[in-house]
Amino acid sequence: MAVLVAQADRHSGWTIGSPATGSYLEPGRAPGTGPDRIAPGGSFVYSDRYLYFTGMDSPSQTEMLWAGVFAVDVRTGREARASVQHHSAGSPSMLLFGGSPDGTRVALLDRWETPGEPQPDYEGMSREEYYAASQRHALARKERARYTFTVATFDQSPAVEILTRAPAPKRHLVLGGPSNIDAPVQWSPDGRLLALDLGTVEEDLEMTAVRVFETRTWTEVACFTQGALHGTASWGPDSDRFLMQSWSAKTGRIAMWIQHLDGSRQQVEIIPPPNSVNIRPVWAVGMADNAHLLTMRAPRKRATLMRTSLATGTHENLMTWPGPLENPAVVAQLPPGAWT
Repeated sequence: MAVLVAQADRHSGWTIGSPATGSYLEPGRAPGTGPDRIAPGGSFVYSDRYLYFTGMDSPSQTEMLWAGVFAVDVRTGREARASVQHHSAGSPSMLLFGGSPDGTRVALLDRWETPGEPQPDYEGMSREEYYAASQRHALARKERARYTFTVATFDQSPAVEILTRAPAPKRHLVLGGPSNIDAPVQWSPDGRLLALDLGTVEEDLEMTAVRVFETRTWTEVACFTQGALHGTASWGPDSDRFLMQSWSAKTGRIAMWIQHLDGSRQQVEIIPPPNSVNIRPVWAVGMADNAHLLTMRAPRKRATLMRTSLATGTHENLMTWPGPLENPAVVAQLPPGAWT
């Protein structure tokens, strides 16, 4: 079973490997504009795609058109397009999404703005006038900001809007460095729950929240503040906990936690936090099982995927790439026992 997706570079596509053998399979088809998402279980990869074309009014400029969110079955190569549009179709960075383990649904978090006044013409303004006008414009944009949480399917049935709220947070804050590239929207391994990271930084520099929804009725069942999802496979294999990271404005320190759905949590101290001075950094990318983390060492050099004991901090190598990675690995959450 193909369970690991890693982008070697933006030109050569993706390599799909197995933790059982460490082997490399045929390059996956994932022509998205950014890092793709691999669903729990490792059977489906999700990507949003854009079509690029030369502008009619200005042939020297390239324009883009959002083509949608696609699910690719990595076992067969078959793909399907979700029936959904999004408000910020002209801005790839404003759309965050994650797919269900069975390849039937995708959850999208779309940040957008209601129509408003255009950016002021700053020409001829004094420094004080420029500062005041830019502050007013920034405040107006913040007040117009919205975010919409939508769930779409791949059977051509209409997408369902779960909620729209205002004002919207800023785009997801990547607290943990490159290992967080697809963390904000994550389905649990059993498909029953969805963790939605609405992490942001406000004036006090520490307002973040992870909301957990039941995926049958889309009822919110839990909310954990002061933390953001951490790693590309944050959920534990039993769907009862996930890996979080928090940052304290008072101390300026980053801390990692295992958050249980019953509200309890335990701090993870066996690997140095991202703000530590460490010439061989180790990044947490998920949970291998309830007793081990999935970690990566030196993701931009000779990257190695490891299983790290929560009790002792010892590492066991699972896969090593033959060369550097432009981006860190995107790891699927697998059933207990898969990462042995």
